[in-house]
This record gives sequence, structure tokens and C-alpha cells, in this order.
Amino acid sequence: MYNLHPTQAHFCRIIQMASLAPTGSNCIVTSSIDKTVKVWDLDCMEQAVHTVERHDLPVEEVMLGGSNVVAARSRNCVVLWDVDTGKLLRKVSNTMMGAVITKAALAKHGDLLVTVECNCLLIWSLNPNPKDRDRGLLFKDPVSEVVQLVLHQDDTRLLVVTKEAL
Repeated sequence: MYNLHPTQAHFCRIIQMASLAPTGSNCIVTSSIDKTVKVWDLDCMEQAVHTVERHDLPVEEVMLGGSNVVAARSRNCVVLWDVDTGKLLRKVSNTMMGAVITKAALAKHGDLLVTVECNCLLIWSLNPNPKDRDRGLLFKDPVSEVVQLVLHQDDTRLLVVTKEAL
């Protein structure tokens, strides 16, 4: 039996939902055209547990990594934040002005992020050395027309599907 409770979740359309059940939580995460990401406790849907409003553009995708890290991809950056506290952890973009991020994949443990930005495949360490001038950028290679990114075999392999013929 389903128990449905209508609620005003966002001011605009919800783009994506993700369950936090794999982390042992009874919460979901929603992203919206209204430039916000919200965490909802399914036992009490009247009010969001956390709202992250620091996005410049609509949030197109949410990804779970580790037990408490959520990545939210908009067109110009990927923002990582702590799902338990709502605290912003890091903003990831190779080009701070004018970036176009079309795809992203977050490792299961939340320590690695793959993005496609301005026709380049980028692999980021999310635990970089503080003295690292590249902000954790491990790999950069040109690629075009990426349709999908998949981290496979416990995040040891990356599958990149493109429209481009080899």
C-alpha cells in the first residue's frame, strides 16, 4: 500500500531524484530548475531537511558518493556537499568562467569525479593535496559528443560512450 503526501517541494519542476537508501538513510535528494537541491526525510515530507541554494544554473543531475557526499551538476560546475549537514564541500570546474559541463560521474566512495567539460574528459581527485595547483585534476584529454559516462567494476574502469566514430 502506498501512502502519498502531496508537498510543495520546489518552486519549479524537479529534474531528478535520488534515494539515499544505499547509505542507510530514509531520505531522498531532489534537484530542480529552481537552482536548488533538497534533502527530504520520507517520514516527514512537510519540510526539507537541507536546501542547497548556491547554484548559478538549474541543477540537472544529482549523484551519490560515499556515505554522505552528494554531487550536483549544473551546466557550469559540479558542487559537492555533505548530505548530513548541508555544508558545501567543494565546487569543481576546470574553467571557472564559461564552463560547459555536459556529463559527470561520481565514484561510489566519493573520492573521484569524472566530468566532460568544454569537450574535454577530466578526472578529479576529490581529496587533493592542499599544495596541488591543479586542484586535484588527475587527467585531461579531448573528447567530443559524449552521450554517457559509466564508472564500472568498483570504479576501476571508465566507459565513455560517444557519437563520434573512431
